[in-house]
Amino acid sequence: MAYRVLWIDDQALTEAAPRTAPVYAEGKYELDFALTPSQGLQKLEDNLYDVIIVDIRFYPSDQDNGPLDTYDDDYGYRRGIPFLYKILGYSQDGRRESQPLITVSRLGVISVETRSEMQPHLKKLNIKHFRHTQFPYADTILLDLIEEILKAAEVSEESDV
Repeated sequence: MAYRVLWIDDQALTEAAPRTAPVYAEGKYELDFALTPSQGLQKLEDNLYDVIIVDIRFYPSDQDNGPLDTYDDDYGYRRGIPFLYKILGYSQDGRRESQPLITVSRLGVISVETRSEMQPHLKKLNIKHFRHTQFPYADTILLDLIEEILKAAEVSEESDV
């Protein structure tokens, strides 16, 4: 069985080869891409995924096509933050608004922002899986995060039994 993974990152296609080669080499993942938060939301509404990986910083592009893709005075180009609140079913102030599109245990964040910069949001949303990217990027950063999420989810599901 292949695990279905959605990677939401405006640079997913330009960074695809070095970051996805280790994922494909494992032979157990089916990788899908979204280049904007709106594309990611559409894919989450239309498909089921085992793991979601979200970048935080999205720069303007010709792929922008929805309200989640516009510059926000509160978050600037860190449009992944309101996207995380949306897919986890929360308003920006942390109130539950809707059912989540994915469980938080199946969600990972990759960002140039540091953990301390992201901590208020990670804590509020209970996001445990985070990777700070720094140049030069490790080629296995995507694979490592996917495997961490699946391992933690497996442990969690075993303890629920």
